[in-house]
Amino acid sequence: MADGRAVADGQVHLANADGLRRRQDFAAAEAELTAAAAAGADGAAVELAWGRLEFDRDDPAAALARFTAAAALAPGSQDAIGWQVAALKHLCRFDEARGIADDGLARFPDSPTINVALARLLNALEYPDEALARLDHVLDRHPDDENALEGKIEILAGLGRYAEAERVSEIALARHPESPRINESVAGIYRKQHRFDAALDRYEKVLGTYPDDRVMLCDRIRVLRHAGRYDEARSAVEEAVRLLPRSPGVLVHRSHLAEDEDRLADALDDADAALRLQPNCLDALGQRIDVLRKLRRYDDAEETRPGHTR
Repeated sequence: MADGRAVADGQVHLANADGLRRRQDFAAAEAELTAAAAAGADGAAVELAWGRLEFDRDDPAAALARFTAAAALAPGSQDAIGWQVAALKHLCRFDEARGIADDGLARFPDSPTINVALARLLNALEYPDEALARLDHVLDRHPDDENALEGKIEILAGLGRYAEAERVSEIALARHPESPRINESVAGIYRKQHRFDAALDRYEKVLGTYPDDRVMLCDRIRVLRHAGRYDEARSAVEEAVRLLPRSPGVLVHRSHLAEDEDRLADALDDADAALRLQPNCLDALGQRIDVLRKLRRYDDAEETRPGHTR
């Protein structure tokens, strides 16, 4: 049995791995997770952390295996159940996802984690009203639940119900003013309405506290591009690359900017660089295909498609 100091070391490694995963420094995150397991960190927590790493690496099948292992080690883990539902949703195994969610709710009917996972599944299946009802069920009992508030904002915005989404966002920001995820969702409302300055204000607010937040850095680049503010977008790209040099996502956004400016060779180089860091990065694969088609390299584009065989 691991002693108390070793377990504490394991927790430090888990926390380090989480931060590295968010930065998309996947190799370093792997090393921290290996060290966490060796130090005697909780087995289910390690499996969950591995699963989230695989999820971020666009490998939902590997993520599902990890989440399933976590659930076996800790049958009462609501996080393991919720993440299993999320991974199965991404694999389009919707019946299995619904079955696991229903089984989980039979045991934990008021679980915010499982109810939010089910709401996201229902929305993916184009049952937004049922999804919103599920989120309201959570918020009636846990009005501060960050995941439920975030999900409700995103679903309402996706339906074009912007006034309702903004009302929910006011409540969410009052309860979680510094939350990167809530601010991201609120910025999403503005972005969908082409209110780019308002969206950028949200990104800048979060980046003032969390300067290396990958999602905010990338979304800021996207909004500046869409607003046609290319000088500022180039500066934002340079900052993001400096802060997150091993992030495939940042390189994909730099590739998009190069494509916007008709620098197609640079755009292809960045897509390829992202794929060297993460060979199955779906955004990078899609971007590589788009750029190759613009270069009229149709055979190369076809060979890039996932699952291509000669």
